[in-house]
Amino acid sequence: SAEGAAALARFRADVRAFDARIQALDSALRAVSADPATHAQAQAAFVAARAAYKRTEVVTEYYFPGTARLLNGAAITKVEDDEPAKEIVPEGFQVLEPLLY
Repeated sequence: SAEGAAALARFRADVRAFDARIQALDSALRAVSADPATHAQAQAAFVAARAAYKRTEVVTEYYFPGTARLLNGAAITKVEDDEPAKEIVPEGFQVLEPLLY
């Protein structure tokens, strides 16, 4: 349907925008130094990347729940039920946010 095609096109555009924001965040984080301006730039890049993710979040959560957990899951270390010694270390926005603020 036309509506489905339009929704898919919008999602793809949002994913491309999210990818660009993630790349900008990566660059900003790599540039962080003792200069407070670099820290502020990293914070701004984080806010922009998270906002871009929020535009894709509903579809990502529904169709790609594993990816959604990696990007925005809780910042809690988990263990495998069948391998208690194996820890699953959290990553993504929830881990990065307290490091920046």
